[in-house]
Amino acid sequence: MTPIVVVILFSCLNITFLIYQFKNEQDLSPFTSFKSGDMAPSFIMQTIKGNKISQENSTQALGTVINFVQANCPYCNQQLPILNAVAMQLAHTSYQFINVSSTLTDDLTQRASFTEWVEDKEGDLHDLFKVKAYPTTFIIGNDGKIRQIILGVPENLETTLIPAFHQ
Repeated sequence: MTPIVVVILFSCLNITFLIYQFKNEQDLSPFTSFKSGDMAPSFIMQTIKGNKISQENSTQALGTVINFVQANCPYCNQQLPILNAVAMQLAHTSYQFINVSSTLTDDLTQRASFTEWVEDKEGDLHDLFKVKAYPTTFIIGNDGKIRQIILGVPENLETTLIPAFHQ
């Protein structure tokens, strides 16, 4: 049993280290088959507050940020307060910020309390967006196209995110 756990741990670490070496979206194919300019998949989700969010009503907003995280991911825990700060800065706009996780805990949701949360127990949204690494953030314009995909927590994440909202 122990050798299997060690192999799994090193596989996860290798994937994590690979993510941070990618410099452009052409290198994202192992982690999602989507790229900037693609139409986002048609989605329907319900937040833990009971709000329904879909591809259709997301076109009424300036854009939608869908961020896939896991509760036990240290990079996700590092990224969430940054994303929360950006959501607070853009509160006067009609951008939607949605975090998606297979398991929600109070500790996790408090890291980004200014955003919406969706629990994806069955992994349907993860499968729909073909997410294979965490955190993976999709910025979707009101035209339904993916403006940007961000893997991990790049340096200066906040300054990376803000320009994507003004495209």
